[in-house]
Amino acid sequence: MISIILNCAPIGLERSIKCLNHYRIYQKFLQILWSLIVYICIVLGAYHEYFLWTGVLPIVQLPFYLSEIVLYLLHVLQIMIFSYFGRKIFIYLLESVVDFDNKLKQLKMHLHYNDLQKFLRNHLLLNFAFFLCATVLGYFQRSTTFLGFLSINSSYTLPNVIIQTSLIQYYTLTYVINKRMQLLYELIDQILKQSLTKNTFNVQQKLRFLRGLYSDMDEYTKHLNETFSITILLYFLSSVNGISFYIFCVYKYATEWAETDFVWMAYAIVEICVQFARVSLLLHYNQGVQNQKRRAVVLFTSFRHINERLEPTIARFITQLSADPRNHIICGIIPLKMNVMMAMFVMVSTLFIFLVQYDITYEALMNAEMKHEHLKL
Repeated sequence: MISIILNCAPIGLERSIKCLNHYRIYQKFLQILWSLIVYICIVLGAYHEYFLWTGVLPIVQLPFYLSEIVLYLLHVLQIMIFSYFGRKIFIYLLESVVDFDNKLKQLKMHLHYNDLQKFLRNHLLLNFAFFLCATVLGYFQRSTTFLGFLSINSSYTLPNVIIQTSLIQYYTLTYVINKRMQLLYELIDQILKQSLTKNTFNVQQKLRFLRGLYSDMDEYTKHLNETFSITILLYFLSSVNGISFYIFCVYKYATEWAETDFVWMAYAIVEICVQFARVSLLLHYNQGVQNQKRRAVVLFTSFRHINERLEPTIARFITQLSADPRNHIICGIIPLKMNVMMAMFVMVSTLFIFLVQYDITYEALMNAEMKHEHLKL
């Protein structure tokens, strides 16, 4: 329901496709109307912010601030378009998890969803905490005019909440994959230990069935990352831009402490923490899925030479798990691994150094020009 209200999921997603025929036109019209209302509010807020800050912000900060607004507009538009046209993809992603769980139940696995509920609750609480912090800071910053308070919340707070809700969907599905991979690992460990005493043919049959489940999970992971690839790419771009810009702002506030507006300082620190946390979580959950496959390879390797009749089956399983199907690469350029953080830090530091050098050069030129005009007078 939260995703539907924030235009991150199609209206009527809880109904099956067969039940949508009577309501399809009504739902599509309602979603288009609601999306337009929300997006127009964001555009009007961004328009107001643009003219407000054009004459106030220094020249070195203005392009980064405007590029942040443009990336928000593009990102929210992409999420809304996908939520409208991606009904079948949403249904596929949800039904595939249900089908996979039904296959696990055939192996007498007891599935519990309490951890998933806790995971969702924690992320939604963090998103709500960000909403409160941003709203409070916006109130202190624009307490003089109600229009200014609305514009900063519609151009900054609302897009961030929408983007974060879309990312929570991705986090949740990646978390589900990770948990299912852990269950498969436990099953493999149990079956391999039983292979010492049980019929080899039955063990081979179970391992082949598990190979099929791993293949299904690989296909699901690939489809999930392809579905969210543009969203993640836009987010990486906005994160590099945002972290660089706000670190530079903190640097400027620290050097001009006496003239610093502490609301702006808090605003910049909150933004840095949020951007960094989002990227870290995105990479962490993907790295966790890849680590589960490596654990399974290590487990198979330890049992490989215990039973000669199982060696071909185990060898094929290891080959499948060791293969790199490029499931965790976004748009063919960004691998979703924790070491990407180092490359991101390099880009952020490069942009930060550029901003500092540009700022120093700009101030030197402005001071020289002022001295030249003073000498003329």
